[in-house]
Amino acid sequence: MLTDQYIYSHTTVGINNVRTLDKDVHYRDFTIPAGFTWDGASVPKAFRLIVPKWGENSIAYLLHDFLYSTQAPSTVSRKHADKILHEDLLTLGAGSIRAWLVYKTVDLFGASYFRKNTSK
Repeated sequence: MLTDQYIYSHTTVGINNVRTLDKDVHYRDFTIPAGFTWDGASVPKAFRLIVPKWGENSIAYLLHDFLYSTQAPSTVSRKHADKILHEDLLTLGAGSIRAWLVYKTVDLFGASYFRKNTSK
């Protein structure tokens, strides 16, 4: 499992704390290319005490943002990307309640972001 320290050591922080990969990241069966940008957990500020934007689960959010992007393999559906996020959060120790809350949030509200932006 890739650590957040590894991820952060391979990124550049830009405007609004958006991070850009400096090197390719290989995680699960995917290669997330250098130059890919992501914004951590996309949660409203009111919920960031429960689901921090950055932290111990950043690799899960990185992969999920990649799988939602137009750069991802077209064979990965939105439902599959959301399921991977849920599995990763559980594996990373986010806890079942937090993992479920994040999963339900992307399940309910993620459709408008799926494959809409080539840079994220």
